Amino acid sequence: DRAAESLQHPENWLLFQAFTDLWSAAVELARNLAESPTGPRTYIVPRTMSVSDISVAIYGTTEKAPEIMLNNQLYDPFAVPAGTPIIYFVE
Repeated sequence: DRAAESLQHPENWLLFQAFTDLWSAAVELARNLAESPTGPRTYIVPRTMSVSDISVAIYGTTEKAPEIMLNNQLYDPFAVPAGTPIIYFVE
């Protein structure tokens, strides 16, 4: 594939490394999902809330706010609209 050949040039090594890191993260996520006894759960935001508020509602603490942001594509972490599905994992 010509695209893969172009990634072999030194000027594209940072891009190649980014693709490699993305692939590794996807493989790790798939492995974690497969090993999770309960799998992902969904929380529907009842009113406009911040990610910290959502973390408190789900986990009882704000410490999981970064994890919520990593697992969900949120436009504004300070104002997540009502009705937004939030994917989270139970430990």
